[in-house]
Amino acid sequence: MDTLHCYDLNTNDIIFQQDNDLKHIATCIKQWFEDNKIEVLSWPPQSPNLNPIKHHWNNIDCYLRASEIEIRGENIL
Repeated sequence: MDTLHCYDLNTNDIIFQQDNDLKHIATCIKQWFEDNKIEVLSWPPQSPNLNPIKHHWNNIDCYLRASEIEIRGENIL
């Protein structure tokens, strides 16, 4: 919650995404989200292929390989 407040994010605007692994859906965890009024997106357990950011890494990789800039390290990125 401190991170949300640090960025001045309102919990009414937040939808939390996590897989539905047993440790994430324990009663105390569900209760914490409910108490803090955070909506949780229903998500199948152990489904990394559904994670939207994973697909963007491929796009970034293709873009960098097609560019004429030679990447020599993280600092250049």
